[in-house]
Amino acid sequence: MFAGGLVSLSALLLLQANSQVEAGARVESRTGVAPTGLGGSEQGQVLISATPIFGLRWFDHVNDLQVASATRILWRPVPFPDARPLFLETLTASHLARPSRRNQWRLNLQATYGEQDYTWLSQQFSNQPQLATSTRIFTSNGSLETSWRSSRRTTLTFQVAALHQRPLDIFTSQNTTSSLNLFLPTQTTVSGTPAMRYVLSRLSVLEAAAAVTAYDIQKIPTDVTADAPRTGEMKVVTAQPQLGLSTNFSRRHQLHWTLGFTYADEVRSPRAGVLRSPAAIPFATRLPWHPVTPLVLVELNSLLSQSLGTTVRSAASLGTNWYLDPVLDAGAWHGVAQARIDATLRRRWGIGAHAALTSDITGPTIINSSGGQPIYPDETIFSAEVPVTYRWTNLIMADFGARYVARAPHLSAPKVVWHNQEVWLYLSLYVAAKVPARPS
Repeated sequence: MFAGGLVSLSALLLLQANSQVEAGARVESRTGVAPTGLGGSEQGQVLISATPIFGLRWFDHVNDLQVASATRILWRPVPFPDARPLFLETLTASHLARPSRRNQWRLNLQATYGEQDYTWLSQQFSNQPQLATSTRIFTSNGSLETSWRSSRRTTLTFQVAALHQRPLDIFTSQNTTSSLNLFLPTQTTVSGTPAMRYVLSRLSVLEAAAAVTAYDIQKIPTDVTADAPRTGEMKVVTAQPQLGLSTNFSRRHQLHWTLGFTYADEVRSPRAGVLRSPAAIPFATRLPWHPVTPLVLVELNSLLSQSLGTTVRSAASLGTNWYLDPVLDAGAWHGVAQARIDATLRRRWGIGAHAALTSDITGPTIINSSGGQPIYPDETIFSAEVPVTYRWTNLIMADFGARYVARAPHLSAPKVVWHNQEVWLYLSLYVAAKVPARPS
């Protein structure tokens, strides 16, 4: 994949237009306490990663094309001093075209192949309560969005997106409390979203969208040691019409709300009742699932302070969404609460504080273990982060701060214990150079 990216970048240099080569690297270090896998006890860890980046940009008055290749090399000296580094290759491409003042379209493509550990998976799948351990994974995704400004007040958009995710190495993770063997399945998702934005007044904007999404999840054996492994496939289609309104009720405050619903229907599956219970796990039960669930979001954005190069903003939101859990093999109606505050100091410094809580609000999933004791898998996630950014230039930046993540069963479970906790201090440095490949 890396070689293919270099060939593509070299070919672009021959184009008769402005082009720019960017070469750089990102070095990151993380120190903290976290589990090395699902169900494992927390222990001290040190992670060091280096990511060389090479990219090229080609642009004129209509088109802006960018291609980049990045290879992440991850060392884990603590607690694996003798383990070899993990490699992850990422190739990205984007194309922005503005044929006229009224319309434009943007294409984004990305492919990732390589090795991940539990810590990086927990960031990549931040909304996934039950997280498996996988060392090699292939992911490709893309989106195409086109917009047309039909009048001074109306803008029409249409977006098509696709995702394919395939784990290549599967390990059965022995949870100390539930004895569950969980993993990320092969998943393909395709969606189409027509939308409209209409300016009601100087202070209010109305937005409408209707997303249709198709999910195809293919399970491999849940226990590679079983004499009769369990397999299956789940196909689900959802429709999510929604209507939103953004209103500036003062110079410093904006209120945004969204109302809609999600309709979920299982198209075909060799197992009955997947949406009602995670059938990939034996003897699992869930409260009856309703095919139609409300979609609600209320968000308040505020400008708290602005003076002499210092800007302080805040945002708080509360809402619900529908989520297809690929690990538990079940649809879930999630409640999400988020709050954040961000400050920019004299254009170079940025500091913030972010917190989020996500949990299933339909009721707990219960798994009857062989020992007769009910098991409650994780369905709740809490995360908090304090990020700090120093921007020397656009090509020299430093990020550091602290991050905390914890998972727990459903909040109405008889015994809620927060576990798989992660506490990190991190430092990331990014240095790059841009050189014109062809003069204007």
